[in-house]
Amino acid sequence: MLLSMVVVALATGPGHCPKTFNAFMIKRAVDAEYHAARDVTTQDRKDVERFIRCARPKVDRHAMRQYRRNMRQAWQQRRLDSQMAGAVASWYDLGGNGACGVAVQAGLRFASLILPCQTWIRICHGSRCVDAQMADHGPYVASRTFDLNVNLKNALGCGGICSVRWRRL
Repeated sequence: MLLSMVVVALATGPGHCPKTFNAFMIKRAVDAEYHAARDVTTQDRKDVERFIRCARPKVDRHAMRQYRRNMRQAWQQRRLDSQMAGAVASWYDLGGNGACGVAVQAGLRFASLILPCQTWIRICHGSRCVDAQMADHGPYVASRTFDLNVNLKNALGCGGICSVRWRRL
């Protein structure tokens, strides 16, 4: 909605630069583009790109394109993370190689009964999210989906049994 108001207030026609846009104005338009509850439309992207093309001084153009790229990546990550499944995880500290043939305690690894070997997932606990690889089969306790190795447990800030969100990469 905010982006529509910015577009109506500042735009007069396609490809036309009725006034020069400074970095603050473009930042507001980009924030409106990627903080809205609705999906970003093609027209929204075209309008913001036109704002950037009309930016003065020219030095601001590169910085605004980079800012927009970063905002888009963060927006896409938030959309993906909002679609994560919930699960219960515990942890284990047994050494050696797991059922997938890799060292279980090396790196950020986990055990799962529902995923194939070497699968990568993004797993989150609270506000901490990390990417981890499946290395073993387990847990063998009802209602638990994952067994985390010590490194992954520490990276997520889990103590004992914790609830996590996850999705396949």
